Amino acid sequence: MVALYVTSSPGAVGKTTICAGLGKHLLNDVKKVGYFKPITHDEGIDSDATFMKHILRLEEPIESICPLISDQGNLANSVKEAYAKVSPGKEVVIIEGIPVEASYEIIEALDARVIIVEGY
Repeated sequence: MVALYVTSSPGAVGKTTICAGLGKHLLNDVKKVGYFKPITHDEGIDSDATFMKHILRLEEPIESICPLISDQGNLANSVKEAYAKVSPGKEVVIIEGIPVEASYEIIEALDARVIIVEGY
């Protein structure tokens, strides 16, 4: 199983769009695809996670796809535990991440491959 971490330096540069395109492409190649957004800035239900759940036809509850992780002191372990709930049975899990500068701990914990999205 491959963990694919999609990140950027600034926000709002198209990470969700890249995740959606990759996910749909992989689904068309008959891959079992998951999506995970461990960190969100929104209170309540995250609209990106809801969108991805719909277009990838994911069965996991939105609370598992985009969990509220409050233990910032042990971030890597908390993310790894939450990731374990959405990754079983998947060939690829697309992870929509936080800015690259703050991502290293999560990337290492999940042994993820990285795509960095930049605005232009």
